Amino acid sequence: MSSYANATTDFLIYGLPAVAIASIPTGSIQATLDAISSECDGSIAGQYALPLISYPAELTKYVCWMGALELMSVRGYNPEGDGGLLISRDKRAREWLSNVARGLISPPGMVGADGQNEDLAGAGDITSDPLRGWQHTPPNNTRGGSGGGFGPWGD
Repeated sequence: MSSYANATTDFLIYGLPAVAIASIPTGSIQATLDAISSECDGSIAGQYALPLISYPAELTKYVCWMGALELMSVRGYNPEGDGGLLISRDKRAREWLSNVARGLISPPGMVGADGQNEDLAGAGDITSDPLRGWQHTPPNNTRGGSGGGFGPWGD
């Protein structure tokens, strides 16, 4: 099981201030982040081989944002008290996750267990027969310029 956020470090940076979660045991916070990480895995499994080898801080941030709403909803939360910030962050995080799941975005640094994005895994390599009339120009060419390069002139 993946865990994309840590309760004692990441959550204090991206989630909620220590004052807001002082009454919530660290184990409960971590269990919530683990459950949301698992939910994220379910969404991205169609695009990336799991477990992820690496992932961007963006994923950690969004797991914390979703976790913040989850924890505050259990503890008791008045969305009018923060102008709906936790709800809007949760919505933004879920939209991002949905876009990753649909292949609309490929976050830099997100690498599946196979070392690549699953979308590209079956694409294959592009190859070609010989250069079809294009030949390498030797560095000591007589045509001027800095020399070296490719061209149809067959030096």
